[in-house]
Amino acid sequence: MKRLVGRSNNASNRRSRYQYAKSRGRVKPNTISASLVSAFACGLILLSVSCSKNSTGGGNSRASPEAIVRIEFWHGMGAATHQELLLTFAEEFMELHPEVDVTPVFQGTYGTLYQKLIAAVTARHPPALAMMYEAWTTRLLYRNRLAPAEQFTNGPSGFSPTAIDDFYPTFLDDNSWDGRLVTMPFNKSAYVLQYNVDLLRRAGFERPPRTRDELRETAEAVARLKTEDGRACVGLLVRPQLEAFATLHLGAGGRFIDGDANPLMQTPLARESLEFLRGLIDSGAARVDATYPSVRFGAGNVGMFIYSSAAFPFNDRFSDGKFQWGAAPVPSPDGSSEAGRRALFQGMNVGLFAGHSPEESEAAWEFLKYMLEPEQAARWSMLTGYCPVRRSVLEVPAYRDYLESNPNMGVAIAEIDRASFEPKPDFWESWRGEVGDQIAAALQGFKTVDQALADAQSAGEDALKYDSKFAAPKWADND
Repeated sequence: MKRLVGRSNNASNRRSRYQYAKSRGRVKPNTISASLVSAFACGLILLSVSCSKNSTGGGNSRASPEAIVRIEFWHGMGAATHQELLLTFAEEFMELHPEVDVTPVFQGTYGTLYQKLIAAVTARHPPALAMMYEAWTTRLLYRNRLAPAEQFTNGPSGFSPTAIDDFYPTFLDDNSWDGRLVTMPFNKSAYVLQYNVDLLRRAGFERPPRTRDELRETAEAVARLKTEDGRACVGLLVRPQLEAFATLHLGAGGRFIDGDANPLMQTPLARESLEFLRGLIDSGAARVDATYPSVRFGAGNVGMFIYSSAAFPFNDRFSDGKFQWGAAPVPSPDGSSEAGRRALFQGMNVGLFAGHSPEESEAAWEFLKYMLEPEQAARWSMLTGYCPVRRSVLEVPAYRDYLESNPNMGVAIAEIDRASFEPKPDFWESWRGEVGDQIAAALQGFKTVDQALADAQSAGEDALKYDSKFAAPKWADND
């Protein structure tokens, strides 16, 4: 395995190594985020160099080539800045552990990453560690392809009980199967309402909506406005995908799968949530647009959209200071059930694969543990908009300063304790795409709400019948 990153702590040299990795196909930034190399991002990378120099352990002395333990970390982070920070983490780790060579490998979209992982596992050549969704974990775990994290967390180089308790319980629950901690949380984002403060004020609202009725009223009012240059305003921007429905459905207490692991798409709650969105679209208060929402939002004529906190850095980039924007919890049906409200969280966890030598497995665990340390977790959150996965991140001085100047992240963090995740049964992976297609068809007017939900239900029953081996009831409700 040829290593793509070197040892120098010089920031300009690191940039050239990143460009080299990019030229070799290891780095493939997407069209939106390739240019997102801001002064803030560069500052984080430079900060990381300082942290590396001040850390204890390791040093610059390299082990002999034959003694070096070489591992790969497969991921699906398409943004250039995200990839560069992962490369920086690997460099820092290798400075501390000269006997280890870590190569972060970008494997394309999440779907492509999954296909490559399955192919690698089938060929008995998986990476040492990789990002993965919950349904992937179920499929891999019960085929004995993973090394559960608890093997390492409970070992001599694991986490102390205090350190484990530092992770948010909702994230630990999401990463546990049958009471075992199998994976570790990494890039987790909250779905929240993101809004143009200036447009809402022009429409007569001093705060964001808290209920669906208020959401409708606010969207209708904003949609009646025009910008100073005469452009029509959009009340609520809706991306035609599963999450547009899931945020409202889960927030209202809905589920995708019942306690017996059966699909649950033809329910009153599901119909109510999808009909609400369809009604906003039909009235002109909402507009369907498949473009990444931050791009449209940055144009200044979109009042609101519901999306992941991972959009925060892109909101800043595309709005470019032209208007003030804010974040708030997704409006609930009536605002009276705050205690029972749930919030959709997305993003991946990191798992370690079985079949590697003890030295490779230990190196993979040490690298994962390094990325999860509060200082690294803080830098990851500040750059990406993903939520911190452990509480002590909030005590990192740089992160405290960040929250003071970025209060919207505080809104996302406040949702962690009520986090709800997508289902864990392995048949969800094949069913999820079909559900998303049916939701998109309803939102775009190609199908009625009832027909879309019926077709999604039928697809789920087929997936359960033909694809699932491990649809145990204990994993049906992942919240």
